[in-house]
Amino acid sequence: IVNLHHVSQAQKRTDYWGESRHWFAISERRFEIADVRDHEKLGGAVEKIEKEVGDGGLNLLINNAGISSKVAKLSAVRQQEIMDNFEINTVAPILMTKAMLPLLEKASASNPNAPPGIGRAAVVNVSSILGSIGLNDLGGMYAYRCSKAAINAATKSMHLDFRKSKIVAIALHPGWVRTDMGGAKAPLSTEESVAGIISLLESLSTQHSGNLMGKNSSGSSTKDKRGRFESTLPVLAESLHLTAVLVLLLKLTTTRSSAGVSGKSLFLLSLTYTFRGLDVFAYWKWETQPISIPKLFYMLSSYLTLYLTYSINRSTVEWDLDTFRLKLLIVPVSMLSFVLNERKRITQLAYTWSLFMESAALVPQLFMMWKSEKADTLIMCYLLIFGVYIGVQQYSFCMSTKTFKELIGGTEAARLIIDSMTGLFAILGTFFAVLGNKVEAHLINCVTPKMDKTITTMISKVH
Repeated sequence: IVNLHHVSQAQKRTDYWGESRHWFAISERRFEIADVRDHEKLGGAVEKIEKEVGDGGLNLLINNAGISSKVAKLSAVRQQEIMDNFEINTVAPILMTKAMLPLLEKASASNPNAPPGIGRAAVVNVSSILGSIGLNDLGGMYAYRCSKAAINAATKSMHLDFRKSKIVAIALHPGWVRTDMGGAKAPLSTEESVAGIISLLESLSTQHSGNLMGKNSSGSSTKDKRGRFESTLPVLAESLHLTAVLVLLLKLTTTRSSAGVSGKSLFLLSLTYTFRGLDVFAYWKWETQPISIPKLFYMLSSYLTLYLTYSINRSTVEWDLDTFRLKLLIVPVSMLSFVLNERKRITQLAYTWSLFMESAALVPQLFMMWKSEKADTLIMCYLLIFGVYIGVQQYSFCMSTKTFKELIGGTEAARLIIDSMTGLFAILGTFFAVLGNKVEAHLINCVTPKMDKTITTMISKVH
């Protein structure tokens, strides 16, 4: 609970939003302890807070208390569990806001010229995207989901009720954070989540009021141009990946030839997508996962390309050119996957291995092109599209990485390096193979006659 009237504008920048100092260092009174389940005693806490904030009122109320049950299946849900979740996640924020409303209204009235937001008065109900009806693709977690859906609805009502007093009310999705409740698998650290929340609160305005805000939520700040651009990058990457696969299949089926195609690269890609798809079968509800269909498609399409190359078009395979030693890739990739993986589960190791190998799988194909000094048009298109896919994928990763520590701290760092290099080599290798023939032909046509003439002249002088 923060009263911005107690500090100057300079202090707001250095103390309240500063990275190295805590906001509660502003005031001598740091905390007022109150059990949000004890609704009768909230009034006493409000009185103490009112004495603390004075005539300036309360600028920002963040209802952060929350619990989550461990039960996910409907068959195991109990009544008391549901009631506990609703009491903490829904009832408590509503009653706390009710108790603090006079202080919020006082802050809004004392700042009539300030724009709506934290500079005037705002209520932030910490919620979750798991409370979204439209984005629920997994099911389960009945107590938690329902309680968060209820507070999202309550936030909308607060927004409508607070319009006259110019108080902004939002539900906030902080992301999946590595806490005791979020677990160790969560992708966000507390520092990343808090940095995002602070950035969001600084830009809070009337247009956000009543929405569920935060990463991947319907009313999030990613509605701006940069956010829309970032959100389209994964879709663009998968579209390029799909196009590359279709171009390769077109080459193998229409030409009825495997000339120029590295079967070893296709073999590595088939291993890649097989390992990546192992986690699909690890879930008992895997068929409901939206990521299952693409994984299965790439897995089956890799098997199809192998079949077309080594069975249907076997007579056209260029065995003498496709000679890259696979152990030069498999051994280091396997070692990196094991060393840089934090969790040594089979599915996690397999998934990490697939990330590395997808980046390195094109090396036999590039080696084959360099050795043959030629490039098929469709193979050229395939490599270009696949290389751009890797580049877009890594740009999307860089845009979503919050700190340099996260970038260099684990598997993603090595993947970034390998993918970037492979994408660059795929593009440069393709252009080299295509333009190399033209340059070579130009040199033969232009340089060779001059050399012949020079040599003839020299021989004549010798004679």
